[in-house]
Amino acid sequence: MHILLVEDNEHDIFFVREVVKRIEQPIELSVVQDGAQALDFLYRREPHTQAMQPTIILLDLNMPVKNGFEVLAVVP
Repeated sequence: MHILLVEDNEHDIFFVREVVKRIEQPIELSVVQDGAQALDFLYRREPHTQAMQPTIILLDLNMPVKNGFEVLAVVP
């Protein structure tokens, strides 16, 4: 399983990482910190050209650059 966490709050990132460590199956966690980075990741643009497509996306709605609603508006 591969989770993409789109989150700009370092405390929230820390807590998600801690939860993922406790899950008994292998999980890859990728973290980006704003909506523009999320779109680059999802569309495999630099620097994420080798990124694996996530199984689950955890998307913060209130972020700088592009917020979560703007991401949702362009992702099919």
